[in-house]
Amino acid sequence: MRLSYIIVPLILILTLIFFHKLILNPDKIIYPAPDTVNMLSSWRFLFSEAFHTYGTLPMWNNYEASGTPFLANILSAMFYPLNVLFLILPTDNVFGIKLIIDIFIAGLSTYLLARQLKLDRYSSFFSATVFMFSGIFIGRINIGHEPAIDVIALVPLLLLLFLKTLENRSIKYGILTGIVLGLQILAGYLQFAIYSAYLLIFYFIYDLFVSKEFKRKLLLSRFSLISIVFITSLLVSAFQLLPSFEFSKYSIQAGQPISYELLTSDSSSYSMTPKYTIALLMPDFFGSRTDNTYWASDQFEESTAYLGMLPLLLIPLALLFRRDKYVIFFAIIAVVALLFSYGQYTPLFKYLHKIILFLDIVRNPARFLFLFALSASMLAGFGLNYLVNLLKTGNRKHVNRIVKILLVFTVLTYFVSIGFYLVKDSVIEFAEKSLNDIIKGKLESQSDRIGNYVLDYYSANSHSIATKAYNYISLDINKILFTLLASAIVLLSAIKFNIKPNYVAIVLILIVLSDLWIFGMKYIDVAPISKVYPQNEVIDFIVGEYKNDHFRVLGINRTMEPRFATRNGIETLDGILPPNLKSYAEYITAIDGKTFTGDLSQPIVRTIEYPQMLDLLNVKYVLTSEKLDEDRPFTLLFSKNMTNLDIRKTLYYNQTVHVYQNDNYLPRVFVVNDYKVISDRNEILKEIQKDDFDPRNVVILEKNPEITVSENDWNGISEAGIGYYTPNEIVLSADMSEPGFVVLSEVWYPDWRAYVWKCDDDGCSGRTEVEILRTDYLFRSIYLGAGKYKIELVYSNLNDIFQSLK
Repeated sequence: MRLSYIIVPLILILTLIFFHKLILNPDKIIYPAPDTVNMLSSWRFLFSEAFHTYGTLPMWNNYEASGTPFLANILSAMFYPLNVLFLILPTDNVFGIKLIIDIFIAGLSTYLLARQLKLDRYSSFFSATVFMFSGIFIGRINIGHEPAIDVIALVPLLLLLFLKTLENRSIKYGILTGIVLGLQILAGYLQFAIYSAYLLIFYFIYDLFVSKEFKRKLLLSRFSLISIVFITSLLVSAFQLLPSFEFSKYSIQAGQPISYELLTSDSSSYSMTPKYTIALLMPDFFGSRTDNTYWASDQFEESTAYLGMLPLLLIPLALLFRRDKYVIFFAIIAVVALLFSYGQYTPLFKYLHKIILFLDIVRNPARFLFLFALSASMLAGFGLNYLVNLLKTGNRKHVNRIVKILLVFTVLTYFVSIGFYLVKDSVIEFAEKSLNDIIKGKLESQSDRIGNYVLDYYSANSHSIATKAYNYISLDINKILFTLLASAIVLLSAIKFNIKPNYVAIVLILIVLSDLWIFGMKYIDVAPISKVYPQNEVIDFIVGEYKNDHFRVLGINRTMEPRFATRNGIETLDGILPPNLKSYAEYITAIDGKTFTGDLSQPIVRTIEYPQMLDLLNVKYVLTSEKLDEDRPFTLLFSKNMTNLDIRKTLYYNQTVHVYQNDNYLPRVFVVNDYKVISDRNEILKEIQKDDFDPRNVVILEKNPEITVSENDWNGISEAGIGYYTPNEIVLSADMSEPGFVVLSEVWYPDWRAYVWKCDDDGCSGRTEVEILRTDYLFRSIYLGAGKYKIELVYSNLNDIFQSLK
């Protein structure tokens, strides 16, 4: 059987072997993958639940941040084709299935890209193996960046189709390229899609100058083709981009560029620090996330792009002896991407950040590394192709030189390993000191996101962690030694015993495969659903209360994590990640008596300086790890000692959860008869914070409402209640004894519409659209005259969104 016929099943088999734990444990979830477990699983659960329960796609997420746009949050990725699996299969199982599909796509498309560039089948397969099992995917798998993996897996296919577009001057391939770019946008991680678009633009310019086709007709043809690509991508992704664009006008960032100062304010989050470069050669130099021995700053997923030692040895062969059009292109991309990933540590980045389109709206320069990984994988394939051709032509002289170089590096590495063994205690001491310095810095800056119990764990086990880290470094050195020696032996045997070059290529593929699997396979793990999403008495209590009421819960200091809330139908004040509505961030920050400064991180409540602001948010229960002051309007119901699991660090920690009931909480919907108008939003917040402000008696509006006072007088108490509640639709009933405002404790957003029916004993009729008034800074209200009404609030469809953007 010819190799070409077995490539597809071979890549699939390797993928299945790599993910064998997922295959053998279909009832478990990928683990730890904290962003999947804590964030994406909740969103995919909402996606599936709304579809199966209400037969619709959820436009609004009522479980997080007191209600926030869902479709408009680009990370919802509801229109990405592979995500239809969440509507067919159990949510928790789909994440593993998607990983298998993505890595298979990455491998197969990289192989096809290399073949398009005239590499032989073995060299093409080598490039595919390097990219699909590279650290760029391992880091994302470990952290749980499912949308990022979706995007990165499509990059080789995107470039392949674009090459065909330009080479064949084909509109068909231009449309296909645009479709793939559109799919990358739909996948949800827009930053990676933007970087992919940069790749196409750079190749377009590069190819233009290399080919020297400056005739007017040819230039117009080429510009037409790239225009088709981007127009097609926008058309494919329009259903996602348009709502997301509208959302951006109301989000925390609100269309403002991310300043260079913000990007450089926390180097561990945004730019890859130069010291992490060593991880390209020794991926476990800083320890491993799998056993909590990772002693560097929290940057593993952003700085991991390990390709194996052998590809790094082959890349110089491509650069020195295969200086063709594509080698030069990938070399430039690799260098530029690596430099950009250093961000603030690259002198020109400060200026490029301001002048390159869209670079000022993305926040993580380190993510350029995926372009480095692809380019380096392709260069390694070119290097192997050159080596195979040397063997085929019998060029013993050059092969002998390569063998000698490998042997020299083998000897040097051997002496390094001996020296490393002799200074073992010093290395362990250095790693221990570095770890303690990091812990000290986090405690001093109060920037730790995970909790002091994590710092306590690392502090108490710093010596053990440093010792294990030493063992990982030792293993890395031994892998380098093995790769150098094995490669030299293989090449020496090839020229001495006339071994076929194809067999040499196969052995080299096996060497790099074993190297990458030793590093990456330990990060592929699963866990029972019951371990990741355990039930407890606090959750059971709150779920039971929902049978009789509609309310929200505030969890302070991770006492009610979103991953538990959505699955159990609990609505919380917490969200998981930006983008957040700016008005909500301002309101939440003001509860603690602070002013929102534009921080992109999730705003949270800690001290509750103004409890009346929680009343308006319909917060019935407050969960906290520390008891509240006795003079606050909260009644302690019970306390519960619990053992919780920190998914990010796979550590268990003990926590006492105190469950308080808010004595003054307002129902989700209520009626107010009086109003005042304050146009300055800052003044509205100040008014709400006053001790004498009573939201039951007066609403604060930002503009004068158009009010027509009814002549009817019902002489009774006005009442309103919820009859039907879904993510996209809320149906209310109101019995108004006099004109007033039906206030709904739901976050105001322009895409909600309100329709009112006048009701009597014979039913309801006369459907009329009415204005939803922005009330009490954050909420919604509808003015009604005296009478009985049915009110329907509906999240607008995409047609309304298109109209609002005109």
